[in-house]
Order: sequence, then structure tokens, then C-alpha cells
Amino acid sequence: MIESVLEIKNLAKSFDEVGVFSGLNLRLDGNEIVAILGPSGCGKSTLLRCIVGLEEAERGEIRFASKRREEGVGYLFQQPILYPHLNVAANIALGFKAKPSKKERQRTIAR
Repeated sequence: MIESVLEIKNLAKSFDEVGVFSGLNLRLDGNEIVAILGPSGCGKSTLLRCIVGLEEAERGEIRFASKRREEGVGYLFQQPILYPHLNVAANIALGFKAKPSKKERQRTIAR
């Protein structure tokens, strides 16, 4: 049996009382490739932001197999989000949850 890597149940999100989505259900199994399609403003980016933890939904559940969100679920923004006054390594280091030692940070960035 294939393990479900992501399961979303009854997810709802709105901004200023305008509903973006409600009752959204989704299940992604291992080795599955999924595309989220729709017109501009339908909630695709908001859903992805909820999945990675950048937005909080009003209700519903987002469950990962094991601790996948903490283990490396990533999000690539549509527009580059880089600080021009920082070098590449410093921009990457902004993504660390905890501040590692300089040596550990350099080793991780070098990978």
C-alpha cells in the first residue's frame, strides 16, 4: 500500500470575510505528481502557503506523513524574494528555523 504523504481535510480560508476556499479535500500519495490549476485569484497560492505553514486556515486539517513539513517541504515563490544587500549564502540562511553555528550554516549552504 502506498503511503499518503499529504492529506488535507475540509480546509477553509478567507480574507476579510471573502472566502477563498471552503471544504477543500486533497490526498497526495507517494511518487505522485499533482498540478494545481485555476484562474488567477482562485486560491492556488493561498493553498500552497497553507500547506507550507505561511498562512493559517480557519478550519480543517493538513497532515503530513511523519514530519515531512519539518523535514523539507519547500515553497518557491512566484516572484524572487531575495534581499539585494545580502549575498547568496546570507539569503539562504534566512530560511533556517534555528540559528545554527557558523560552521554548520556554511556546511548546509554548501550542499
